[in-house]
Amino acid sequence: MKKFFRIIGALIGIPILVYFLMSMANLFILKLIGQINHINIYKESAIQLNNLLSPYIYVGSTIGEFLAVILLIIIYLPSNEGLIKRCKFKKFSLNKLPIILCLIIGFSILSIVYIHLTQGMFKSYTAVEKNLSVVHQSILGVIGTIILVPIFEEIIFRATIFGTLKRNLNIIIALVLQALVFSIMHGNILQMSYTFFLGLILALVFLYTGSLLGDIICHITFNLFGVLILPIISYFYYNSAIYIIIGACLLFISFILYKKNKKSSQIFN
Repeated sequence: MKKFFRIIGALIGIPILVYFLMSMANLFILKLIGQINHINIYKESAIQLNNLLSPYIYVGSTIGEFLAVILLIIIYLPSNEGLIKRCKFKKFSLNKLPIILCLIIGFSILSIVYIHLTQGMFKSYTAVEKNLSVVHQSILGVIGTIILVPIFEEIIFRATIFGTLKRNLNIIIALVLQALVFSIMHGNILQMSYTFFLGLILALVFLYTGSLLGDIICHITFNLFGVLILPIISYFYYNSAIYIIIGACLLFISFILYKKNKKSSQIFN
């Protein structure tokens, strides 16, 4: 019975907690904006409220996820293995760094192509694009989206949710379920479709490196390329075919390096 409640807590309880805290943080910011600008937010339409909150949406989400991490640390204090130990913040072999970086950069490039080709099919992604464009205008937005959010989300989704699931379920099922929860939390179909695979990659990197630092590096790199580097490059030059070739080549290089590193490890062991 305890096993069942642990699984439900990981799959439903933690995501609800995170969503609630992010909503409360955004509501607090919205009320603060209303007071500063002498606006009664309860009399404004949903569109007007969204316009008011849009420049600060990622600040609110970052605060909400930070609060979720603090609460999870407290919740896991009575357990035999606290949350910090589950995170496994330890060094990993530098030989693995080029492998995971080629993997995540290649996937990031292919994701940009996928977004370009499909965004016209999903009207809900328009709001995401609008919010991302505002991120570039704020140092806090850039720091939050590229650095802080990946750290908090890896603690929440990989260390806590995936860590709990892999202790109580088959590893394949645990991988799929945590990726599914991670994708659903992004809130729109287009993002869900590629963040599911991102969730799988990040969990596999966690297993491969044996440290949360590995997937934090990957998540930061993914957000850095997706939010800042690739949009800037694409502004000056974008060609889907070339991007696909570069992305596929990086994935292939990652695979070759992985096989080579694995072979070297077997020789020395």
